[in-house]
Amino acid sequence: MQQKIYKGNKDTREVLVISLKGNYLLPLYLDFCYHSPTGFNWGYGGSGPAQLAFAILYDYFDNKEIAYNNYQQFKWEVIAKLNQSQNFNLTDKDILGFFCERKEVCNV
Repeated sequence: MQQKIYKGNKDTREVLVISLKGNYLLPLYLDFCYHSPTGFNWGYGGSGPAQLAFAILYDYFDNKEIAYNNYQQFKWEVIAKLNQSQNFNLTDKDILGFFCERKEVCNV
């Protein structure tokens, strides 16, 4: 797994992924999880935040099973708590911290 930073833009609702292999916009991954075809959102527990939670976990781990099994809880515990009217940054520490609290993938 590589180091990544997810930077959400409050105005465009796009998420830029910063990584050692290059920067790119986070795809919606609608082929795998179809919650919000209109895009990402954060700061509450709706369909846009669910799409964002799935996309971040799938992109980070490159593993559909990990994403499917955890994105709803990740949505409530991380994505819903972000301020909807502000940009955000999520790092490896934020993502792995969520899992380490559950002792699931602390050694990733």
